[in-house]
Amino acid sequence: MLKRTKQTGGHFLKSAKVRSLNLREIGNMTEEQAYAAFQAIRFASTGGEPVCPSCDCPAYTFKCRKIFKCKNCGKRFSLTSGTPFASHKLTFGDILYAMAIYSMGAKGTNAIELSHRVNISYKSAFVLLHRLREAVAQDADLSPLVGEVEFDCAEVGGYIRPKNVKKLRKDLRKYPYRSPDKLIVVVARERKGRARTTIVENISDAKKFIRKVVSRTATVYCDCGTEWSDLQAIWDLKRVDHNYSWWTPNAHTNNAESYFAMLRKAQKGVYHRFSSPRYLHAYTEEMAWRQNVRRQTNSEKYSLVLQAAAVSPISSMKGYWQRHVPKSAR
Repeated sequence: MLKRTKQTGGHFLKSAKVRSLNLREIGNMTEEQAYAAFQAIRFASTGGEPVCPSCDCPAYTFKCRKIFKCKNCGKRFSLTSGTPFASHKLTFGDILYAMAIYSMGAKGTNAIELSHRVNISYKSAFVLLHRLREAVAQDADLSPLVGEVEFDCAEVGGYIRPKNVKKLRKDLRKYPYRSPDKLIVVVARERKGRARTTIVENISDAKKFIRKVVSRTATVYCDCGTEWSDLQAIWDLKRVDHNYSWWTPNAHTNNAESYFAMLRKAQKGVYHRFSSPRYLHAYTEEMAWRQNVRRQTNSEKYSLVLQAAAVSPISSMKGYWQRHVPKSAR
């Protein structure tokens, strides 16, 4: 008879340390308090004093309107000029509350849930979430991955409903029944460190990405797929054959697989399906960010989102309502 072993510890998200952010306090902030909080982050380098985004010179503050005027070039700008929230219509209280909800989601937050909790339209919530995804992705550390690095790839998207009658069903994994929307997601991840992702259409592009983001001095782990064999000219690959085992004492890719596990769970349990291939990169980069901050508290993640949104450039989602989204975001 097997004995039940005593469990020690628990998941990090269950600990009291994580619960360091109170949504009630953020939701009860007045518009003036939310504006001041955003201004303190927006102009953190000058102690909250406004500076011109064009020439970095001090600016006047208008008393009748919440805009500023540069003392040097005379340009007028608002608190959100040059940020992902340029030309926004939402209040600062709603924006900060949405940031808090976004940062606390273990595997993301979908636009329908956010629209209900903030009391905004679905379209506004959809655009707002994509602006936050772009902000945290642009704030990521893009230096080469070092130390012990694992990489792997997986196919995502392109679901086709099977035929009802069994004899009419086709193997949708193979050409010509394969969905044209199915893309390859590649992840390279440091053990106990950062994750970098990209989306490619073929394995040759995946290998180019690996060569670009992984340091030549790193110790690299991958599976026994034949597509990775030519990378042995750069690294001494440590490989695991998944036909026999998931891991060995010498090699495993469990950290890369955990990224895909989170991506799959977010797709099925949170978003149900990714809106379209044009936005798939936003979801993959969001999951990479969530993996990178998985050991931080809710208040720390909220601060990272707020700081990224305050200093990031104008979002490609600007003009979405007028159908002016650039091709790079399509």
